[in-house]
Amino acid sequence: MNSLTARILTGAVAISAVASTVHAQRISARSMTADVPLAPSETKFLRGMSDADVLGHLIVLDSVEVDVSKAAIRRSKSDAVTAFAKQTLADHGSAMNADKQIGKQTGIAPTMIVGELKKSHMGAQVDSVDIASDLTVDRHYIMSQVEMHQHAIAELQTLREVARNPAIRAHIDAQIPAMREHLAKAHEIAMSKGFEKKM
Repeated sequence: MNSLTARILTGAVAISAVASTVHAQRISARSMTADVPLAPSETKFLRGMSDADVLGHLIVLDSVEVDVSKAAIRRSKSDAVTAFAKQTLADHGSAMNADKQIGKQTGIAPTMIVGELKKSHMGAQVDSVDIASDLTVDRHYIMSQVEMHQHAIAELQTLREVARNPAIRAHIDAQIPAMREHLAKAHEIAMSKGFEKKM
């Protein structure tokens, strides 16, 4: 395990019901843009969160995106992929700062459940970009972005109903459209590079 994933694991709370390695295969355009359902166990887990847990979860989601985007910027030779990674890095970096600022403004200290990322697909997604060959790094990154954003959107839609604090709910409401924009762009790049089947 590289140091990147080891660092994320210490504060992880993200969980996932996605079992397939979507980044390693071609999948349909329809499945790329459709919302994905959460597993009942995951929904139950998210619905049991306090506002402090929700903030901690948001921080972990954004931190994972920041780290995987940095890996893509460092390794990709594609202008389109690098530009996308720089945009996601900026957006999720700003979102993570907002997560922390909301905690300070509301007096809600973010809490994180150690080890949850280890149970999810997200740690593997980060590693897959960092250890992929030069020939496959773009595919690994873009397809991981599709999967991670699909899942994050589903999580945010649930957490929006779970959060009690108005500032946290408003922040989540602002994040969902941004996540959809990232998903659409990742889908566009995947189509242009032949990473997925055209309908």
